[in-house]
Amino acid sequence: MTAALIAGAAAVMLLVLARLRPSLPVVMPGYTGWHGDYSDVASWAAWVVGDTTEPGYAHSALAGALMLLGGYLAHRAFTSKKRWMGFPVTSGTGLFGWAVGSAALGLVLSNAAWGWTIAVSGMWYPTFVPVVSIAPATVFAFDGSVQAIVTGAVLGALMGPPFAAAVARRLPPDFHPFIGNVVAMAASTATIVTALSVLPGFG
Repeated sequence: MTAALIAGAAAVMLLVLARLRPSLPVVMPGYTGWHGDYSDVASWAAWVVGDTTEPGYAHSALAGALMLLGGYLAHRAFTSKKRWMGFPVTSGTGLFGWAVGSAALGLVLSNAAWGWTIAVSGMWYPTFVPVVSIAPATVFAFDGSVQAIVTGAVLGALMGPPFAAAVARRLPPDFHPFIGNVVAMAASTATIVTALSVLPGFG
């Protein structure tokens, strides 16, 4: 019964959004709404929020905001032991807020550090990488300490995107760039978390 209600609510929301779609680009810029101009703060902010959905090829600020809201509601349902909670987010660690906080900080720093490449090259750049790799992994590996949150965000922003872009550029022409991004995310996350584990305050 609960699953049917959730599926029904999702279907209704999908129909409403489909109906509103023609007016949404005016309210919220889409994928091409920001071109590397940092003075356009509103478009830059929408781009950053949209990056949360980039791993699924969507890049939508509205979808990103709704996904974060859904994650928060799922986390609250888990911590409150609601019957309809579904599977526990963040693997039941209770670190949802810390993981999202680190990923969000990494995302802002990543776009601040590498967003200019979009204007210079006119091409897409994997600024989304910290969201699904180094930042949350560092939080989970080191129990959400403040230094893990900040270190994961900073290293994720500074190292993740350029490494992902470099690997993607070296793939054969018939390989999708996302293959390179995923390989780079896995390799950089494993390397950074392992390196941090031998440092004082992390191990």
